[in-house]
Amino acid sequence: MSSFSKRVWYASYGSNLLEKRFHLYLNGGRFSREHARHPGARDQALPLKPSILLKANYELFFSKWSERWGGGVAFIKPNPRMPSCWIRCWDVTEEQFFDIAAQENQLPPGHINIDVQKLVEEKRLDLGTGWYNEVIYLGEMNSQPILTFTTSSVGGHMKPSAAYLGVLIAGLKERSSLSETEIQKYLAELGGIQGEWTKPELCKVISQTVAP
Repeated sequence: MSSFSKRVWYASYGSNLLEKRFHLYLNGGRFSREHARHPGARDQALPLKPSILLKANYELFFSKWSERWGGGVAFIKPNPRMPSCWIRCWDVTEEQFFDIAAQENQLPPGHINIDVQKLVEEKRLDLGTGWYNEVIYLGEMNSQPILTFTTSSVGGHMKPSAAYLGVLIAGLKERSSLSETEIQKYLAELGGIQGEWTKPELCKVISQTVAP
């Protein structure tokens, strides 16, 4: 078996919480007319196992300005006090994870190659470029490492758009049994939302977002 065919869990926490959105990173295509086309992964096979939703000891926040979404996008930072960030774990090969990371950093599939064993040992690796330049090892589940990526440099918080929040919320509704009140509480105090979104505005987006 090729080392690249070994399986890992890709932990999503932003727009890739939504299955339809995540599949673009494997199969390619556009999410909407406003979005650029995703090339997809070299290996376009879908996950072999169902996704798993769980909480990680990280804090979700929104930063930077995305032309694609018209506002801030999701990142995470360590929060050792308690598990506070919902992550949806997708079963993919190492190669697929590398290609997802490449696309998130505006690079072509095949551009990134990570020593996963080194990552597991060191807990994080710096890709050196892109918004999602820091690859993180979050632990292990069912004998597969849980991997994700975030930014190593935060220049402040940025308000996310309703369109972006709607995709994130749809992903939570798709996979979790969280009530709309629980989703509102989860999002309300996050950096980029607190002080930028009123409770009525947030509740409106949540109530108008239909689970797939």
